[in-house]
Amino acid sequence: MKFGKANGLGLVALGVLLLILQIVLISIPKTDKKASPSNPPVVAERKISFLPSVLGGVCILVGGALIFTAKTYPEEREERRP
Repeated sequence: MKFGKANGLGLVALGVLLLILQIVLISIPKTDKKASPSNPPVVAERKISFLPSVLGGVCILVGGALIFTAKTYPEEREERRP
């Protein structure tokens, strides 16, 4: 069942990337782009979407479940051999 393990690893990698994206989006402050030397930039409030972190967590859980359940048993391997 390499197919299940490959899908699981792909989902885990996607989940990690989505969590990194969420950290980057939260940590970078949004500044006013119309700032000038006489008008200092003001940090504006912005809406933060938690969708990337939720999807990332779900991807990690589903990917982990796929990796955990994708086992090849020795009996199955022996039966497949001609």
